[in-house]
Amino acid sequence: MKSKTSIILLSLASGIVLFALGGCASVGSTNTESLLSAAGFVVRTPQTNRQKQIYAALPAYKVERATVKDKVFYVYKDEKAGVAYVGHEPAYQR
Repeated sequence: MKSKTSIILLSLASGIVLFALGGCASVGSTNTESLLSAAGFVVRTPQTNRQKQIYAALPAYKVERATVKDKVFYVYKDEKAGVAYVGHEPAYQR
């Protein structure tokens, strides 16, 4: 009887840990977007074919540095939401 109770408690504890870890992953992602917005990144949805091609080539959930016409900016692709967070150097430094 004691062994059966121990197995049930261990299974329950394992389930709680796995649930908590899964919840942390989604909170971390939301936290990243909140931090980017607070730092001054703006949310952009790709509209043109060229923007959609660039968006598709970006790695998801990683800040990437880019230079266009001697201007540096940073892009974070939120693949689930289908948007990109775009900011310039001051926003990135914040």
